[in-house]
Amino acid sequence: MNLQTFSHSLQTGWSMPEFPRLDSKQTMVLVFGSADRIDNPGVLRELIAAYPQSHVIGCSTAGEILDASISDGSISVAVCRFDDTTLRSVATPVDG
Repeated sequence: MNLQTFSHSLQTGWSMPEFPRLDSKQTMVLVFGSADRIDNPGVLRELIAAYPQSHVIGCSTAGEILDASISDGSISVAVCRFDDTTLRSVATPVDG
């Protein structure tokens, strides 16, 4: 398994100069962000474009954790490529 974490803030942009090259059908990208950041599609489009084969999932938070830090108004990302795990994604609408 290979795991990389990074973040995005309005002030500094992405915390890494380029996205980790871990895209595959065995990669899960977890995205956690403040509600106002998750609703902004530009940053998420960049992330999804970097991982077209991967399973990208996430949710809004009331505080984003990355390493030993807690932030507000940012996006935290964990990219995990598994060696011997089969991933499947499903989605369903939630009303109300």
